[in-house]
Amino acid sequence: MAEDFRCIASQGPLEGTVADHWTMIWQERVSVVVMLTNLMEDDTTKECRLLCHFQFTRWTDRAIPYPSELVQFYRTVRRAHDSQPKSTLLVHCSDGGGRTGIFIALDKLHRAGRRNGKVNVAKCLTEMCEQRMNIVENVELMSVKPIYEDSIKSTGHANIGLNLLPSVLPVFDFFCQTITDYRGLIAAQYPGDSTAGSLVRLLMEQRSPVVVTIHPLIELHSTPLWYPEVSSELSPFKIQRISSSNVTDEIQQAALLIENTQNHESHRVHVLEIMSWSAKNIIPGDTGIVATVVKEARDIRAQEGNGPITVMSFDGAAGCGVFIAAYNATEQLAVDGAVNLFSVVHDIHIRRPEMITTMDEYEFCYRVVAGL
Repeated sequence: MAEDFRCIASQGPLEGTVADHWTMIWQERVSVVVMLTNLMEDDTTKECRLLCHFQFTRWTDRAIPYPSELVQFYRTVRRAHDSQPKSTLLVHCSDGGGRTGIFIALDKLHRAGRRNGKVNVAKCLTEMCEQRMNIVENVELMSVKPIYEDSIKSTGHANIGLNLLPSVLPVFDFFCQTITDYRGLIAAQYPGDSTAGSLVRLLMEQRSPVVVTIHPLIELHSTPLWYPEVSSELSPFKIQRISSSNVTDEIQQAALLIENTQNHESHRVHVLEIMSWSAKNIIPGDTGIVATVVKEARDIRAQEGNGPITVMSFDGAAGCGVFIAAYNATEQLAVDGAVNLFSVVHDIHIRRPEMITTMDEYEFCYRVVAGL
C-alpha cells in the first residue's frame, strides 16, 4: 500500500454531531465519502416531516431584485407556510443580513397590513435593527423599486440599422422570465436579410427548442434564408426542414434541423407559425389561437429540453407581449392554482415597456386566461 494513502474510518453522524462530521471532512480535505449503509435500515422510521425548500436565485449579494419578482416569490412561500400555520419559517442568505432582513420585513409588513389595514415601514425596520445589527444594510435595500438601468433601456442608436422597423431601438436584455425559469423566453424581432444568420446562431447557442412566430412568415423577404421549404445555408450553419404539419387550420408547425459545419453540432427547432394573425391587428380574432400555441410550445419544450422559447414579431414587442402574458398566466395557474394577471403584465412591462400598451391587448389576455 502506498505510504501517502490515507483513510478515515467513521461512524455515521448522529443528530448532534452532523456539524462535527462536516468540519472533519473540511479540515481533512476529504474529496470522496464512501457510505456503506442505507439512510433507513430495518424498515424503521422514528419521525417523518414534510419540508418545503424555496430558493430565490435572482438576488445577488450586491444588487436588488425587481420588486414584482420578489413579491411573486414571497406569495409562493407564504402559501406553503400558511398550510402549516404553527410551523416556523427559516430564512437565510449568505450572511444572515441584508436579503434575509428584507424578506422577513416583507413578511412582517404584509401580515401587519392585513391585520391592521396599514403599515409603518420605518418602525418595522427600526425594531428589526434593534434585534439584530445590519439586518438591513443600506438605503437601496430599504427602498426596493424598479430600476431601469442604462444597460437595459433601449436608448442607443448604434444598431438601429439592424432593425426591421427604424422606430424600434435595439433591446439588449431580450430574455423574459416565466414563472419557473428566469431565462425561459426570448422576445425577438423578425430578422432582415443581414441578420438571419444571427437568429440561427441565437437559436443554436441558446438551445431554443421552439420558435413562435406571431405573424405569417410569408410577409417577410428574409424567411427563406432561415426557414427554408427544403434546405438553406447561412455560413457556418446548414438548415434543413425535416417535417411540416398543421396543428389547426390557423397554426402551422415545422421542424428544422440546424447543423454547425465547423464543429458538427446540431440542434432541432420547432417553428409554430400563426397564419391568421395579421401584422395590421394588435390582437388575433380568436383567443383559442393563442391558448393553443401556448399549449403546443409548452409541450414541445417539455419534450425537447428546457431551453428558452423564442417569440418573434415585427418589432419584438407587439404580439410578443400578449403571448408571453398568456404563457406566464398558464404556468402560474398550473403551479399556484390561481392567476394574478395584473402582476403578470406588470412583470412584462418592467422588462419591455413596449409590450401590451393598449387596453385591447390587456382584455384579450384576460379572455385567454378566462378560457383556460
